[in-house]
Amino acid sequence: MNSQLQNYFFILLLVVVAGFALMTKPAAATFDPILEASITNAFGGDDRNGDDRLEKEIDQLYCTFGDATCERNFRAGHTIEEADYILLRHNRVTYQNVSVANCIGAFSYWICFNG
Repeated sequence: MNSQLQNYFFILLLVVVAGFALMTKPAAATFDPILEASITNAFGGDDRNGDDRLEKEIDQLYCTFGDATCERNFRAGHTIEEADYILLRHNRVTYQNVSVANCIGAFSYWICFNG
């Protein structure tokens, strides 16, 4: 294959991937059940719909009360900053001005990383 043909193929591949990403960007409302399940799991629940990384970050918050009190405090005090980009969504979960997790939604999935 000559170099110019390879370049056209690469550009076509990028356009196809970008189009697929645009068509499969998750809706903002799809993040809420994942967050709720992750909160439940972090405080002793067993919900299979959570994100393991997000659950781990919530679980690592310093809390000296029992699980039920910590869960209530987190649910009442967390905030979500949402950003909508062309090919993806970004949600930042914070608790008492501390970044808990950054979550990226793309290709119909949400993936969370530590804050």
